[in-house]
Amino acid sequence: MSDRWQSNVQWDIKHYLGRYGDGVSTDTHRTEEGAANVCAALVGEGFGCMGEHFPIQVWVTEVGEPDPTLDAIRLARDVRLAQEETERLQKDRIVPDEVLKERFDI
Repeated sequence: MSDRWQSNVQWDIKHYLGRYGDGVSTDTHRTEEGAANVCAALVGEGFGCMGEHFPIQVWVTEVGEPDPTLDAIRLARDVRLAQEETERLQKDRIVPDEVLKERFDI
């Protein structure tokens, strides 16, 4: 039997940046129940069962299926990064406001 289910956990990026800079960690499991148990343990005991850093949210998905939660997290990350870049460019006055509006479609 292959691993068909995935536990997904979003952490505060101050504590875990993740592979894609979104603070999300994943693991695969043979059963949906196994994935849900991992999520429940992390909610109850925190990262590494140390009771210090707890997930923002947890969810279970089927491996290979669309994941709207992850899509939303990554979209929010992209918006945040674009806002930070816009603020940096405006602060440094590297690029005029008109160019920023066109570049970031705002």
